[in-house]
Amino acid sequence: MHLVKTAMGIVTATALSVAPAQAAVTVYESFGDGAEGDPLVGYSGTSAEIGLTGAWSVTGDDAGTTIASPPSWGDMVGIAGGHAPEAVGGVQHAVKKVGWGVAEATRSLSSPIDLTTDGTLYMSFFVANDISDFAAQVGLSNATNELMAGNAFWWGGLTAYYGTNGSDVATNEDGITISSDWTGNAFFVIELVKSNSGTTDDLAVTIEFYNLGTVDAPTNDISGGPDLSRTVALTGVSDIFDSLKFKVAGWPNMDEIRIGESWVDVTGVPEPGSLALLGVGGLMMLIRQRSRV
Repeated sequence: MHLVKTAMGIVTATALSVAPAQAAVTVYESFGDGAEGDPLVGYSGTSAEIGLTGAWSVTGDDAGTTIASPPSWGDMVGIAGGHAPEAVGGVQHAVKKVGWGVAEATRSLSSPIDLTTDGTLYMSFFVANDISDFAAQVGLSNATNELMAGNAFWWGGLTAYYGTNGSDVATNEDGITISSDWTGNAFFVIELVKSNSGTTDDLAVTIEFYNLGTVDAPTNDISGGPDLSRTVALTGVSDIFDSLKFKVAGWPNMDEIRIGESWVDVTGVPEPGSLALLGVGGLMMLIRQRSRV
């Protein structure tokens, strides 16, 4: 899947530069205008956000969901050559969750996201925690339905689901889990591929977990691929979403939620499969150039 997509961009990438051009980050939330201890409910920052309007609303454990500045588990780390948590005013900001109750947070999108037609969409977010027993999921919602993907505690693991608002965070779980001794920082990338619109309305959701540990970039090279991955095949997904949504439970920090049109939009680095293809493309060009001498 990745190889077909990236192969189509090889000529442009090798002719211009090694790094592919970005398409568009359509949604971005970094909670950068918050202060330590501020409730997430009512937060409406705009200085470090894209594609969002209004304020965050929270159902469930809203009292245990606040802004942490700096993050409660120490500075969150970034990706080598790619995105890293912002530091508005010289300090990082994140959402802090305290307690096992699930908090469900939504904020309106400036423009709705249409999943009634075929296409591909990407999402990403950062998490920090001292154990793998946490729920952290990002997705989309409207007045009736939600589409979510991420982690469902240590026993549920990576999952994705489409259903009515308030669905169980462990829906569709199958035990593909983060190691029980994991601690530190993680990066999640989610790919949504919609196909067969108007008939079966299939949606393939791939969730990728990258273990960033506790050391900041440039050591966090994700070009080798994820530490854990799962693809969930959903059907009957034909909807228009007007809100960004995330769910969180346990004691994690969440930050840097992005939605974009390409892998590079939500990571800041080339897609892992494209690196090998770019290398092969460069080698082929070199061979051709030498054969002309």
